[in-house]
Amino acid sequence: MSFSLGQALVAIVGYLTLLFGVAHAAERGWIKNRITEHPATYILSLGVFAGAMATNGAIELAHLEGYGALTYFLGAILAFLASSVILFPLLRLCRIYQLSSLADLLTFRFRSQYVGAGITIAMCLALLPFFALQIQAVADSIHIIASGTGLSPLASERHDSLAFLFCLIVIIFAILFGTRNPLAQTRNTGLVTAIAFESIMKLIAFSLAAVFIVWEVFGDYSSFELWFQSNRTSLIPDPANG
Repeated sequence: MSFSLGQALVAIVGYLTLLFGVAHAAERGWIKNRITEHPATYILSLGVFAGAMATNGAIELAHLEGYGALTYFLGAILAFLASSVILFPLLRLCRIYQLSSLADLLTFRFRSQYVGAGITIAMCLALLPFFALQIQAVADSIHIIASGTGLSPLASERHDSLAFLFCLIVIIFAILFGTRNPLAQTRNTGLVTAIAFESIMKLIAFSLAAVFIVWEVFGDYSSFELWFQSNRTSLIPDPANG
């Protein structure tokens, strides 16, 4: 199944507009506080880390390692389990002294503005490749959807203009809902709610894909397991052959 470039554009703009609407509704108070301030909303908002590296990377790891890919999420699970020891003291410190970033926290700790400047530069250099991968994933996904093939697109074939449009929309979203409240004690209700909503959409999409693959393509889980075990050798490349 393939879609036209126009259909892909409509889907992208429509989905991002929906996120804008959720964030705006939360900022205006149209969504009840018992939802926007619920602990589950903040937990779901942590799903912001599940970008192209977390989704596409996890799928590729499952392709290579099978059920061993579940260990991919072990670090996040351990972080949550250790939150009372690691995260809560940092959160309390940031709220008391109104520290709104990692650079602020380390500047406060070492009493040096040069430490904060160095951390800011280091974070920018470290995050730029990650952002580039996110943008490349958008361009590649649009190409695959529009062409109906699973082949890796050439750089000249990517729909870079749509990826650029995606970047502009994300920048506008960050300006409107992510940077208006610089104080740590002020909650970015719209941003948090929108990311939580996106996490729910991701969970629904992955769950529907899993149900479709297992029960529609293979009939049941036992058939899927049998097929996977029978084709494991051909699915996982031999490292000796590259």
